[in-house]
Amino acid sequence: MNPREPHKPFTCLVLDAPSRVLLLAMVPPRHEMVFADHITLEHDPASPVAGEFQARAVVLDVMSDEQGQAVVVELDRNAGALMKPGQRPHITLSCAPGILPAYSNRLEGPKPLGFSLVLSGTVKTVVPKVK
Repeated sequence: MNPREPHKPFTCLVLDAPSRVLLLAMVPPRHEMVFADHITLEHDPASPVAGEFQARAVVLDVMSDEQGQAVVVELDRNAGALMKPGQRPHITLSCAPGILPAYSNRLEGPKPLGFSLVLSGTVKTVVPKVK
């Protein structure tokens, strides 16, 4: 992406603070760059979400390798309806230095988490800040 171009909006479930703390406590980050703050539902949506709403996600599996780490989630009906078919809802937990969070889309070999973890947050459309 050209740094002069505006960043595209995206619709996501932004984890609330207690959910983020719980996630990081129960699934410790493996890499230096820690994210664990949202689940992307749709990139560059045709229209933004009409108002914000609360949603939940259940963590099912964890995936990781030497470059990235993410958890696979199951979304509640309202948030899940915003995703395109075939997408794997997930939360990027951490990445090695120099690796972008989008790398988690390429992670393979999900392994069951082994315990129940329910997270909550707010679904909204955001525009990333240009750095």
